Amino acid sequence: MAGRFTPRKKKLFLEKLSEGFTVRAACKRAGVSHTHVYQMRNPDYPRLYNEKFAEAWDDAIAEGTAHYEDELKDRIFEGEPILDKNGEIVGYRKSDRLLEFALKSRDPDTYVEKRKTELTGADGGPLEANVSAQVILDDQARKERIRELREALGKRE
Repeated sequence: MAGRFTPRKKKLFLEKLSEGFTVRAACKRAGVSHTHVYQMRNPDYPRLYNEKFAEAWDDAIAEGTAHYEDELKDRIFEGEPILDKNGEIVGYRKSDRLLEFALKSRDPDTYVEKRKTELTGADGGPLEANVSAQVILDDQARKERIRELREALGKRE
């Protein structure tokens, strides 16, 4: 993406994140590089890192998530709109699947299926592990190799 990350582009990027766009989509709409914005929020890039930008990014993501949650609540309680061929709303359809999703995310201890998996070996017996290792150098050979390497390094200095 061409151009600098101007204050206008930064504002547009954060607005798009807060609307629920992905980072890559927000970057595209703001005309900035996704690599650059990730570096700006990563302290491992001290030349580009901007703590206030990273905090604003987190706030924008939280706001975008809140928009999704509001839409989910509307669809659960009011239903999903049913459109006619002209795009006009002719009714609403409730979604058990959306309600299930919301309950599982809100209270996973109660609503998420709990599974227990046990692994067994042949005919229900215990699992067997077949581990093989090859010792390449015995202790004497290892010491000899270290001596050779030290000598080789000494000749280079």
